[in-house]
Amino acid sequence: MADLPPTQSWATRLPADSKWSLEAISSGCSRGTLPLHELYEDLPLARHLLIGRDEDQCPIVVSSQLSSRIHAVLAFKNLSNNNHNPQLMPYLLDNNSSHGTYLNFKPDSKLPSKAYVEVYDGDIIQFGKDEEKKKFYIIKGPVSGKSER
Repeated sequence: MADLPPTQSWATRLPADSKWSLEAISSGCSRGTLPLHELYEDLPLARHLLIGRDEDQCPIVVSSQLSSRIHAVLAFKNLSNNNHNPQLMPYLLDNNSSHGTYLNFKPDSKLPSKAYVEVYDGDIIQFGKDEEKKKFYIIKGPVSGKSER
């Protein structure tokens, strides 16, 4: 069984009106967009979302031979001091996966294991290095501005 990453004290749940989503792309076609706040509805105590092949533990299931059972973790952090109007930003952690987690198709974009990295609206995420770029995910949110990676 894969080790579960610890929950960070700063990790917060997405509110029901959150615009953050994850779009799955396969062979150049959209396979659907997942509103991330909906995943928290079935996980009343969760403050982060697990990503991987294990359908029993991961609300975001990645069906790829390059994905680990618990491949990565997605957590949101409130960057403002205002809980009534939070500025939530996503952070992604590679859970010491066998094939790595990559951002934006850049050669040096492999995330370090066990460290949270801020991701931005429009970032492209690969769980395992798919050289043909056939399967990836795009994180989408209310905050405009592309990553400067």
